[in-house]
Amino acid sequence: MSKPIPDLQLFNDLCAVEDTLMECGWCKGRAQDDNGRVCLIGAAAQLCGVSFEYDDQTKDYRRYRNIIDAVATEIRKRPPTKHQNNCETWACTDIAAFNDNPNTTIEDVRGKLREAREALL
Repeated sequence: MSKPIPDLQLFNDLCAVEDTLMECGWCKGRAQDDNGRVCLIGAAAQLCGVSFEYDDQTKDYRRYRNIIDAVATEIRKRPPTKHQNNCETWACTDIAAFNDNPNTTIEDVRGKLREAREALL
């Protein structure tokens, strides 16, 4: 018998972020480009219906932060690149640096989402 996932909502949200990236397409350098493609942060924001400015009154802002924190935790586990060494340490900056790194691919992004899900098991 398998054990239950302690944070099923977050697990499902991480799956949905990946689905959003695959449906909309992935981009770098912007939350959403002119063609509707989204970056990793943009996909999480779109899923949760939040803006990119802090608003703790938004219904799903806490859900958005949980997604961002889970992915950032996995990104921080790998050695920083030169680009990341110049970044602030909070979660969105870490994710943006990872997403926008010239060497990052969509498969790398999907891999971090998978690692964040696996960390919940």
